[in-house]
Amino acid sequence: MTTDGGALSAPSSDPVALPRAASCALTVRALSAAICGGDEADRSEVEKARRELDRLVRAGIANQYTGAAGGSGGEQQARYRTSP
Repeated sequence: MTTDGGALSAPSSDPVALPRAASCALTVRALSAAICGGDEADRSEVEKARRELDRLVRAGIANQYTGAAGGSGGEQQARYRTSP
């Protein structure tokens, strides 16, 4: 399972199970690709994953680590990890 923003493969597409199964924090794009079962998710799938992860944060199940904007390396995506 990779969680560096690339493809994420796991036996489940459950938005709660995937962050728990990840060895490190997930990006919205990695979760959306795992849920839709492909390498690239379309915009609606990405937004659906973002809303689900935001819901998990509000419920106290996950934490969000905000990415950095701009800079020489470009923008870094926010990452999500389940709460301990």
